[in-house]
Amino acid sequence: MKRARLLAWAAILALFCWSAPRNLAARERPGGGSSFSGGSHSSSSSRSSSSSSSRSSSSSSHSSGSSSSSGNSDDLGIDLIVFLFSTGLGGPGLITVVVGLFVLGLVKKRLGGRLDWDAGTGAPEPRPRVRPLLEKIRGSDPNFSIVLFEDFLYALYAQAQTLRGQQALERLSSHLKPSARETLASLGPVQGVRSVIIGAMRFLSAEGVDGGASTVRLEVEFESNYSETPEGRAEQSYYARERWSLSRSRGVLSRTPDRARVFACPSCGAPLDTMVGGRCQYCQATVDTGQFDWVVDGITVEERETRGPLLTGTTEEKGTNLPSVVDPDVGPRFAELQGKDPSFSWPAFQSRTAMIFAAMQSSWSNREWPAVRPFVSDNLFQMLAYWIEAYKKERLRNVTEGAAIERIELVRVASDKFFDSLTVRLFASSLDFTIADDDGRVVGGNRSKPRRYSEYWTLIRGVGRQGTARTDGACPSCGAPLRIEMAGNCAYCRAKVTSGEFDWVLSRIEQDEVYEG
Repeated sequence: MKRARLLAWAAILALFCWSAPRNLAARERPGGGSSFSGGSHSSSSSRSSSSSSSRSSSSSSHSSGSSSSSGNSDDLGIDLIVFLFSTGLGGPGLITVVVGLFVLGLVKKRLGGRLDWDAGTGAPEPRPRVRPLLEKIRGSDPNFSIVLFEDFLYALYAQAQTLRGQQALERLSSHLKPSARETLASLGPVQGVRSVIIGAMRFLSAEGVDGGASTVRLEVEFESNYSETPEGRAEQSYYARERWSLSRSRGVLSRTPDRARVFACPSCGAPLDTMVGGRCQYCQATVDTGQFDWVVDGITVEERETRGPLLTGTTEEKGTNLPSVVDPDVGPRFAELQGKDPSFSWPAFQSRTAMIFAAMQSSWSNREWPAVRPFVSDNLFQMLAYWIEAYKKERLRNVTEGAAIERIELVRVASDKFFDSLTVRLFASSLDFTIADDDGRVVGGNRSKPRRYSEYWTLIRGVGRQGTARTDGACPSCGAPLRIEMAGNCAYCRAKVTSGEFDWVLSRIEQDEVYEG
């Protein structure tokens, strides 16, 4: 009897594991929650830079996701009952199995048939909302801007990986403590690292952002793809997930927009090649103490595997039916924005968002990403450009036909010294499929069934800028026909249009199942 029950419960456990779906690839469409991890680790990116993540970042990125399950759990349940009868495990053992299958059916029905478990880990605990905590840093640092801080982190990560490839991490000792440099160097001698793309960046924790603490400490998780050339071997594509611990003395002023992505001595501005062991050889200041700028105290490499992005497959959307995460202060903050800019128009802002959406879908499907350059931030543009190049390299094309916005909901308004930002939840649908260049065959998605989804988009504009959002094809600085160079500057007046200084630009895309507010 005891043995029968044990075998029966073992069968139920096997059925659970057998029927649970596995995410194998990345999700389609621009900003569609790229899974930089390829086959075994799936995640959404914020692209902004979200990012990927990405905010790439990493926002992302763009990717495709594939769920695979082996068989139908109901059919398996019937087969299991027949198996138990045929092996003499009827009676109490069979009753146990039937009850277990009944419970399993109720659970799957309750969850909409979308069980997705990681065996042995249990349900993940909800992470605290860290991004809102970061705004408290402005209490001691009026220059602090989450937009600029994310730009800094993206640039710092890319710079560190690039210098690793040059075996020159010492040059970044102003911002990387010895233990952090040692971790990166331990990844092995290489002859170069290139194409560093951040697919997702998440703030995991924040300490000392208010109160009497003398130091602010943060933990940030990066998901990235990059290519490196190990000594004596061919170039390899890598997926990496890393946790970086940063700190800075409380009250240090953050970088201004013109310095967000610049690395030099934080004391005197001398070039990086003057750095030795965190000490500037020009001004003789020890600058890796957190007294001048953020420093990375340590790096933990959580995952690193030789694989690139997986571009084929299909997966269900997650989170589309979840309630919107609305900031409790969205009403008063929106009123404050309208108060300082009476010409601001919510319908015009929605129209500009729709224009950016349409431009992204067209540019993405045609693999002509430069066409969307005027409307997205540097980080988001670079991250999604990576995915388009990845599709081109594999002779694939992801197509989003009939893309249409169903509604736009305002969920967050934020302002700092340099930027206003509006976060909206965008509900949309489109056909979404990937085809092979060679024969037009569909290798992912569905070219006949529209796909509904929602995403959180953050758009930014310079805090001193006023006026109705524009939807015409003119430079918002000089009025000339919109012709933007790859660096984001107007070809006529040289203004940096993609910085948000002149009009709203898309800075970040986050998937609804991971958005934290």
